[in-house]
Amino acid sequence: MEEVKRKRGRPSSGLTKNELSQRSKIKRETKNITINGEELLKRFLDYKKLESGSIGFEINNSQFLAVLLNTWIRSKAQNATEDES
Repeated sequence: MEEVKRKRGRPSSGLTKNELSQRSKIKRETKNITINGEELLKRFLDYKKLESGSIGFEINNSQFLAVLLNTWIRSKAQNATEDES
């Protein structure tokens, strides 16, 4: 009975080079955001819970961040139009 020799290093993932490239591209496009401070994190989670309740389903952190940014952009646009008049 022949023994199978193990190769050195990490074992292959079984993915092709193209699949590895696509996977790597997705990882590069992902950004992480850190919320430092217990009070700020509590406020973020409380408002996320309120927003989830108002729309009727649970939203994740990235969806809530998108809501915050859209609200901020709308308020900036509204302030700009008020300044022009």
